[in-house]
Amino acid sequence: MNAENTTKIRNYLTAHRAAQFRFLADLVRHATDRTDQDLAPFTDMVIVNLSAFGFELDFHTVPEDRCRNLGYNQLTNIVARRRFGPGPTVALVANGDTALAGEGWRGEPFAATIVDGRMFGRGVVSAKGALAAYVFAARALSEIADQLAGTIELHIIFDGEADGDLGSGWLLAENFVAPDYAICPGTSHSLITAANGTLQLEVEVRGRRAPASRPEDGRDALEAASRVMAKIYGLRDGYKNIKSDIPGIHAPTVVVSEIHGGARGRAVSERCRITITRSLIPEENATTVENEITNLVGIEVTRVPGVLCKVRRKGLSLPLTAGEKIQKLVDYFQAQSTAQWAGPLPEVGTATGTMARHYAAAGIPVVLYGVGPANPAEAQVGAANEVLDLDDLRKSTELLSMVLADILQTAE
Repeated sequence: MNAENTTKIRNYLTAHRAAQFRFLADLVRHATDRTDQDLAPFTDMVIVNLSAFGFELDFHTVPEDRCRNLGYNQLTNIVARRRFGPGPTVALVANGDTALAGEGWRGEPFAATIVDGRMFGRGVVSAKGALAAYVFAARALSEIADQLAGTIELHIIFDGEADGDLGSGWLLAENFVAPDYAICPGTSHSLITAANGTLQLEVEVRGRRAPASRPEDGRDALEAASRVMAKIYGLRDGYKNIKSDIPGIHAPTVVVSEIHGGARGRAVSERCRITITRSLIPEENATTVENEITNLVGIEVTRVPGVLCKVRRKGLSLPLTAGEKIQKLVDYFQAQSTAQWAGPLPEVGTATGTMARHYAAAGIPVVLYGVGPANPAEAQVGAANEVLDLDDLRKSTELLSMVLADILQTAE
């Protein structure tokens, strides 16, 4: 991209910086950290702003039964478009939902308080900060619209914290969207090209009830479940020896994330249900891991005579793996990073799950790029006092706009 266009983009973003900060603050002030929340106030605010900004809007409501099966109220995904004529389509993907606010905040987690050039609030980095960057990066291209060809799509989903099965996954499966490239939110100034997946298994343990005074007459489901849990946590030492070759990704993890069961009163428990959550590093095979854990559970349950169990897959998010297709997209970022910041972005992986895997599975080149600091730990994403340096938002928005301009530039 030539120097004149670079200046036009920078000047536009400088002139609209305060508007971008206000938009981000409005996003953060609408709490969206629980699956049972009414999202209408947040979505209405987003719709009003995107309409005013000149985006074309489409709405795609997920069937209620699919939402209920995954523990959500009804969800409506938003697809917003800026068209510059025939050409490639670039999807900018952001989730409106956030991690739970939790405790330990120095102030109100949804106040969007600005102190010394930094904005505090849940979602200010992940992923409402990304949405603010996407919207204004796309708006800045209006300054050079006559030199562009293609479409920018905003995919705004509301189950990003659960890896986007009802958002990006459903939009792609139903052919509502089919972009040529996709960019998803990260948490730092780096390019993420690989990510861990997640396997969840539900174990239902069934025994036989008996008075607590005669436990020998029963078949104790909780005793069997406790054996399973001890064995699951015992896997951690062995997992330390499983190493990923990708920077930013380490050994796999495993936890027992849910427990339901027990008997009221003085009795042996006849039923218990636990959920095992196991991360999957990109080098692992999900089926192999699932079989290993299922066999371990079965062996431990049989150590308590008369107790039976059933293991079912509760959820599977496959790892995101870098492929040859993404190199062109990576090159766009690195060319602009080198031009603007005198050096390339780090290329790393992330241990967290991501909706980017849906685009990769559909054969769409996808990377994650964030609005946060060079060191993601400084942003406190997912913890109390999540914070975004507003100058980092400026830098990331500029880079994104210039990358988009390179992708959408007309052939000379």
